[in-house]
Amino acid sequence: MSYHKVSDSLFPFLFLMEIIKAKKSKIKKTKLIFKNLKRKVLQKYNSFKFPEIQEEKELLEYSAVDLGWELEKAGSKDTAEFDNFYLDGSCILKIKKLSDAEKYLMSVFLKSIEDIPSENLEAELETQFVEFCNLKNIILENDQQKYLLEIIRKELFSFGPLSYLLDSKDIEEIAINGYGKDKKICVYVINKGWHDSNLYFTNENYLRELVNKMSRNIGRRITLSSPILNASLKDGSRLNAIIKPVVNSGISITIRKFRFNPLTPLDLIKNNTISLDLAIFLALAMQSEINVLIAGNTGSGKTTLLNSLFSFVPLDERIIITEETPEINIPHNHRVCLKVNAEQKINMTDLIKTTLRMRPDRVIVGEIRTKEEVDAYLDTILAGQGKGSYATFHGLSVNETISRLKNLGLTEQDLNALDLIILQKRWTSIKDGKKIERRKLFEIAEVENSKVNILFKYNALKNEFEQVNESKKVKEKIELVFGKKYSVLAKELRDYLEFLLADKELKIDEFSKMFNSYILSE
Repeated sequence: MSYHKVSDSLFPFLFLMEIIKAKKSKIKKTKLIFKNLKRKVLQKYNSFKFPEIQEEKELLEYSAVDLGWELEKAGSKDTAEFDNFYLDGSCILKIKKLSDAEKYLMSVFLKSIEDIPSENLEAELETQFVEFCNLKNIILENDQQKYLLEIIRKELFSFGPLSYLLDSKDIEEIAINGYGKDKKICVYVINKGWHDSNLYFTNENYLRELVNKMSRNIGRRITLSSPILNASLKDGSRLNAIIKPVVNSGISITIRKFRFNPLTPLDLIKNNTISLDLAIFLALAMQSEINVLIAGNTGSGKTTLLNSLFSFVPLDERIIITEETPEINIPHNHRVCLKVNAEQKINMTDLIKTTLRMRPDRVIVGEIRTKEEVDAYLDTILAGQGKGSYATFHGLSVNETISRLKNLGLTEQDLNALDLIILQKRWTSIKDGKKIERRKLFEIAEVENSKVNILFKYNALKNEFEQVNESKKVKEKIELVFGKKYSVLAKELRDYLEFLLADKELKIDEFSKMFNSYILSE
């Protein structure tokens, strides 16, 4: 093949001209570096043919690519820094905003590996990516290759950019309300409230596939014939997804994050969710044989409180847990977790009845909603299940909780089977022009002779917990177990809990072991 030779003195000038042209046409507006640009100059000016040039031209002259998601350009990052994001008015993910060329490179690479078995791909991904770039004569800077590979891994083996939010220990809830630039993902940051993120999805098909990927482990899919999906992720997080025709505003996805390290009673005291007096009373009550119903509004922390209270329960007891979606996370090894299975038509009532044959020391019912579930929960209590039965229930006050239970068939006689009703409440308060979301234990009531006796109540004006009445029924049960006066037990336990509060941070299993060792040593 013949070609006209370019003089050595002219080549640098021509090489520079090509770079300027590339920049002016925005072809080279990213860090993507094509190592054979020199060859392109030779090809253009010397008619020298290289077989790979057409492929490179395809990469250089990329078109816009929709990966299914996008990041809005982040602002300043001079405020609070978290594990996977910055909080600067909004939740700014620590991900590089990809250029069009980088998105194009990702898309063609992902397409090139579609036929590689997934079991081989994870171990070989970096090798495959490097070889692909070499084949296309692309050189990436080290940090660029690193973050592109990380994003590709999330796309292939996790849940795309959503993984960064799911992996964050500081985010409690994730809400997706459709797709588009004006539909940014909202997150609930613990102790900080709701914030928009700088992440949004760009098409509904990607979102649907993401939902189906998240629910794959339980074999469910969201479709037009099944437009509502409730599932749990492998880590226990709770997923709810809804599409048309059930929702008009576009696909809606809500993810309630699973807490790997549940809050201890010490944590609840420190953040003023409960007081030391409340903790002492509940600790001694949980060591006794009582039945407890925890009521509250949505997102108030009912399950969080239940998990925390079970760190007071002896670790050698057999606990049976029944749930629709796994959320209970207690430190006991001798526990059996039963889960509703809609496909097999096994409901909560079936599970609660099954516990009657499993010789539990205690039974936890994740949540009771229907008349049948309330009846089944009461059956476990009236059958004398071990040392107590526990459940959560929706209610805005103790009196409203009882009213709702009665509407679901609870009789005056059945009411006596309950020992304590604990109300957990979530509300928004405004202080110094700022909205603050509060979650607190709001009331504790004792049930005796079909009457409700309010023992403790939160005073919002004073921001403190007040004792309203003395306990009789529960204190008698406590004194029966310990063989000591309640006042003596409370004083001793106060000293111990104050000692723990001044000590280092404890995880729930560590706290539970220390607390139960203390109880047995008394």
